[in-house]
Amino acid sequence: MTLVRRLDFVGRPTSYRVVVRSAEAMSGLLGAAQRRFRGQRLHVAQDVPYRSTGHPQQQLDVYVPLTASTEPRGAVVYFHGGAFQYLSRRTHAHIATRFALEGHVVFNVEYRLAPVYPFPACMEDASAALMWIATHAERFGVDARRLVVAGESAGANIALAMTVAQSFEQRSPWARNMFRHGPRLRGCIAGCGVFCVGDLGWRSSTHARDPRAQKIFRSMKERFYNPWNYSVCRNSAPTSPVEVLESETLSSRPLPELFAFVGDRDPVMEDTHRLVAAYRARGAKAIARVYPGQRHAFHAVSPGAASRDAWRRQLAFAAHRLS
Repeated sequence: MTLVRRLDFVGRPTSYRVVVRSAEAMSGLLGAAQRRFRGQRLHVAQDVPYRSTGHPQQQLDVYVPLTASTEPRGAVVYFHGGAFQYLSRRTHAHIATRFALEGHVVFNVEYRLAPVYPFPACMEDASAALMWIATHAERFGVDARRLVVAGESAGANIALAMTVAQSFEQRSPWARNMFRHGPRLRGCIAGCGVFCVGDLGWRSSTHARDPRAQKIFRSMKERFYNPWNYSVCRNSAPTSPVEVLESETLSSRPLPELFAFVGDRDPVMEDTHRLVAAYRARGAKAIARVYPGQRHAFHAVSPGAASRDAWRRQLAFAAHRLS
């Protein structure tokens, strides 16, 4: 694994650095174990820049199955979670590996993190990555017309924002660019998503009202927007993809199919319910699954029955949309 300059470590306590490094190492080991168990080989192209800035967070890793294929493959574009301010593509190597072992090329995308780079930096990077992927798809044996975006937690928000941007022409420069020049997506997988960062008061579940959850929500909102640009962002355009879906804006293109899932003990469970209702109100197909007793991002860390079922459904959805 190539070591790069870690700008996300700037100003972080040593404990955070240790946790992230450990998570990256564990994710790499889990990915290797999956490949060994399945007896399949993958070629992983690391640290591929999708913007020419030289910024180490504006890179992606590409997982390419080494199985014979006479035709271009479909691809999953994955955005990692971490409350918009933590983790990296390498903490999610095992997730990218899981999708790649099903025969899909996977683009595991990293993006700039708050609070150093507040909204809309993550969206600008995600849209730039998708347009780079569409331009360079043939290099990795990918059909650029067969892309599914996916992510969990903050990554689910980003994946959904890209999905909405391809169907709604919005005022934000990154979204307008995505609408006019971005690839047409086949589907969106949104796991345990936090879709309403700025709208903290509407959640009413017991888990969302827990003081610890409220503290996390407030911290995420402050760092995501940054107090110096919060009012500018809020006045210029909606920052939540769900807000766009709920607005009076008419869709210029059909929305692709959505698969959203969450645990019923997740503080952001209501975000998924709100998303699915807004998506269906637009006449688009949305498949939703709520897992009893499961906490936030359970499928990424838990080996239990609920995690296995969530993965089975994710993989089936991707296979169907990329066929």
